[in-house]
Amino acid sequence: IIVPSIFTCFALSCYRGYFEGLHNMQIPAFSNVLEAVNKVCLGLIFAYLTVRLTDSYYLAAAAALLGICIGTIVSLVYLHIKYKQCNLKTESNNNDETDSVKVILKTLLIFSVPVVISSLSGSIVTLIDAVTVRSSLEELISSGNLKINVIFADLIQEIKNFSGNSEAINQLSTVLYGIRGKAFTLFNLVPMLTIAIGVSSIPSITESFILKRENELKENILSVIKLSSVIALPAGIGYFCLGERVMALLYGNSASTTLGGKMLVIYGIASIFASISLPIGNILLAINNKKAVLINVFCGIIIKVILNIFLCSSVQFNVFGSVISTLVSYFIILILHIMALRKSVCGINYFKDAILKPFFSACACGLSAYFVITLSDSNLSTILSIFVAAVIYFIFLLVFRTFTESEILKFPFGERIYKAINSLKISKK
Repeated sequence: IIVPSIFTCFALSCYRGYFEGLHNMQIPAFSNVLEAVNKVCLGLIFAYLTVRLTDSYYLAAAAALLGICIGTIVSLVYLHIKYKQCNLKTESNNNDETDSVKVILKTLLIFSVPVVISSLSGSIVTLIDAVTVRSSLEELISSGNLKINVIFADLIQEIKNFSGNSEAINQLSTVLYGIRGKAFTLFNLVPMLTIAIGVSSIPSITESFILKRENELKENILSVIKLSSVIALPAGIGYFCLGERVMALLYGNSASTTLGGKMLVIYGIASIFASISLPIGNILLAINNKKAVLINVFCGIIIKVILNIFLCSSVQFNVFGSVISTLVSYFIILILHIMALRKSVCGINYFKDAILKPFFSACACGLSAYFVITLSDSNLSTILSIFVAAVIYFIFLLVFRTFTESEILKFPFGERIYKAINSLKISKK
């Protein structure tokens, strides 16, 4: 059922890239929203109807995937119609000479391989975990080490209560990998937001790079890193402070969610490294430094594989080895990306200008959230802590004057935001 969407996604990427290259971000953005809405609505409707008609949850899962497939098709139709309406095709001059098919294909391959590897770094992490973590956990548990029974005593008892199986230890590797998957899904939400920022910045950064507008290039790069930090830091620190409470809010109180919450605490720090490194990778691609992206991501992947094998086979680290390896690999990628960017574009103090102020604001945000959750163990206090933390974070961003006037004016409704801030006499004039 999912196979047709693989082919439609190729065309979707081409259309979206075409419009983005022309600085038209509205059409690709709306197509993404259209695709997501159809995926969710149709997927839920098809799954519900299938369960009612067949009582088969396996068929319902397939029906939900049908919603995803149709969502991509609907988005593709919309983009094709917009492409025709905008009449963006340019008539080629017969006197103009064009490169041969061989030259074009060679150019595309040379450029696309680093882009693909950089874009798939998040998916590659999932693939590496799927190949190495499960097998390492199975070997560890089958070794008969009694420490496993002690470390996961509560979880094993929970599995027994749920399945009624006295041999719960045999299901432990599957359950542990599933818990890791839940925590990883929450972790992955943050990089997905900053990836969108990085992708959307490529046309403007590439233009300023090719036209050798150095000041404009530095300003664009700094804005991307700063905006990524503003999103990544409070989210990551929020996970670090509220990891267990967030898991309990979403999945209920149990031994498995407690374990997942501990994973999310570590994933919180990893999400900061991942969320900042991915947009920087897009920047390096935009300034034609593809080789650095390829090498840096490859180094991170190798480190991830090695740490997975060694740590997940250890009783002390077990499934947490996968979480730690994710943190370390993204940290290495971030450091290498920053070094490559500093070498390519000089004269920008990335840490001071783009990270330091959001970091202090995020720390205040995290501390306020932690203080609120200490008042009560209820889910309501968790929700309240998130709301309070968001307000505190926004206030500190204003107090520290994180964004300049020119950056604020670039935001959607930037003029209104700037006037509102200026009326509070907090903005930087």
